[in-house]
Amino acid sequence: MPVNDVYNRQQFKTQKTGYQMNADGSLSATVKKENTKMTPGEKKPKTKKNYIPTSQLLQSAKEQGKLSKRKKHVKNLHK
Repeated sequence: MPVNDVYNRQQFKTQKTGYQMNADGSLSATVKKENTKMTPGEKKPKTKKNYIPTSQLLQSAKEQGKLSKRKKHVKNLHK
């Protein structure tokens, strides 16, 4: 290990570069992309997780409907 540890550190990640010829014939530097193979599963969007089962949601909706009907009925009796 060298005496000065900072001396060997790189400020930026080195990238693979190449040259490409433009339409006017001049060269321009480009950064080469790394080709990574994607598995078929990576292209699919993640499925949403239903934390509350559908049957429970339907049941609670029915009960809430009954409660609102009772509240309306009780309000009409007190008038």
